[in-house]
Amino acid sequence: MFIIADNVLSPLGETTADNYQAIRRGCSSLKHYTSLSGRPEDDYVASQFSQAQREKLMLEEMTWFESLVCQSVRRTLSQCQTDVTTDKTLFVLSTTKANIDTSTSQSPAESASRIAALLGIKTPPLVVCNACISGVSAIITAQRLLQAGFYDTAIVAGCDVISHFVVSGFQSLKALSQQLCRPFDIERLGLNLGEAAATIILSNRPQSDKHWAILRGAVRNDAYHISSPSPKAAGCTSAIQYVTDGIDKTTLGAVNVHGTATMYNDQMESRAIEASGLSAIPANTLKGALGHTLGASGILETIITMHSIEHGTLLPTIGFSEIGVSGRINISSHAVAISQPSFVKIISGFGGNNAAMLCQHTSRFKVQSSLTKVRATQGSMTKFKDFSPSSSSINHHPSDFTPPTTSTSPPSARALTASHGMLKLQAACSLHCINAMSAPIRDFTRWTDSANWDSLPASCSCPKNIPAMSHALTGQ
Repeated sequence: MFIIADNVLSPLGETTADNYQAIRRGCSSLKHYTSLSGRPEDDYVASQFSQAQREKLMLEEMTWFESLVCQSVRRTLSQCQTDVTTDKTLFVLSTTKANIDTSTSQSPAESASRIAALLGIKTPPLVVCNACISGVSAIITAQRLLQAGFYDTAIVAGCDVISHFVVSGFQSLKALSQQLCRPFDIERLGLNLGEAAATIILSNRPQSDKHWAILRGAVRNDAYHISSPSPKAAGCTSAIQYVTDGIDKTTLGAVNVHGTATMYNDQMESRAIEASGLSAIPANTLKGALGHTLGASGILETIITMHSIEHGTLLPTIGFSEIGVSGRINISSHAVAISQPSFVKIISGFGGNNAAMLCQHTSRFKVQSSLTKVRATQGSMTKFKDFSPSSSSINHHPSDFTPPTTSTSPPSARALTASHGMLKLQAACSLHCINAMSAPIRDFTRWTDSANWDSLPASCSCPKNIPAMSHALTGQ
C-alpha cells in the first residue's frame, strides 16, 4: 500500500514540514505544568497546545479532540485528490481515550461518526483502540482492508489529548517523570505525555513516482502483563522478525522505536532490537521532542521518520546522553546521516501489545544483481528458493498477501499465480514495476506469451524474469 499524503499537527507546528524542521533544530514542546490535582507532587511535564493554538484550531460544536482530528485530516486531504464521498474510501480513527474527560463522555465510535460526517465521509468509520500501539495497528488494519479489495483509499488519523483523567492514570502507575524524559538513558525516570493529531492517506495506487510503500506489518501480543512489557521482549521481537524476515538489513536506514523513557519499555526494546539483528542500524525515538502522544504516536512517528529518510538524516533522540539499557542499540543524541531507502517502525503498549512495520521509499529503491529469495507456496507447504534473474531485481521482501481475483492488471506486478491454482510466486521484478506491485498476474501461461508484453515499459525486465522464476520454481 502507498502513502500518498500526510500531516502532523502538534504544538511544534501545523504541518509535517514544520514539525520535522523543528525537531531537526533540536526543539522540544515539552514543558512543566502545575498539577491538575493541586498537589505539587503531581506536577508533570508534557507537550500541550497553548491557549492561542487551541483557540485557532477549535471548531464550532466539536470537542477539542474532534477538532484536532478534523484539522489534521483536512490538511492531509488538501495534498491529494481523494474523493471522500465514495464507498471505496475508509476512515480509520486511532485513539486510546478520545473524549473521556468531557462532560458528554462520548464514545470513540460516536466521535468518529461526528468527524466523518463533518468531513463528508460516507462510509462507516472504524475505530482502533489498542493501547499505545493503536496508531500502527490502525495503519496495518487499513492496509489489510485495502489489500483485500474492500476499499481503494483509507484515511488513517490518530489523536489523543491531555486531560486530568489521562495524567492521573499514568501517575497512578508511577510512569510519569517530573523532569524532561530521557529515552534509553541511564538516568531516565519515566515518560512525558503529549497531545497531537496525525493523519496519513493510504491508497492502492500511488499518485506520483516518489512515494512511500508499506511493505509489511505485524501485530503481536505476548500476553505477559496488563501494564508491564515482557522482560524477554517476546512479542516485540516476534513482530520485528516478521517484518524483516528475508530482507537484506543493510537496506534499512533506521529503526524508529517507541522509546518512552520508562525503565521497563526501553530495556525491553533494546533486547528486541538485539535479538532481531538490528543493533547496528541507527535508531531513534521522538518522545523527547513531542512526548508520548498515545493514539497519535504510531502514525506521527511513522510520518516524521519517512521525512527523515527523504532528507537523508535520522533525527536525534532528544534527552539521551548515556546508554542505560543492556541490549545493544545504536541510538544517538545527534542527527545521523543515512542513505538507505527503508526503515522499521516498532511500538509497544499495555496488555502485551507489540507492533512493527517495514516502510520503503520507492524512488530510492536500490537495485541488486545477487540471488533473490522468492517465496513459493505449494498447497500447505512453504519453502524458499533462490533464482538468478537475467536482469537486476529489487531488494525487496515479498508480502504474504495475494490480491483479489477480480483484478486484470498487466504483468508489471510482483504477485504471480499459476493457472493450476497451487503455485503462488511473489516477487518484485524490476524498478519500473513497483508502481503496480500489488496487482496480480492471474494466468501464468497468458502472461508468458510475448504478445502480452507490449504494455510494459521499454526498460521493464518482467519478460526476462518470468521464465527465470518459472524455471526456478517448477524446473520447467
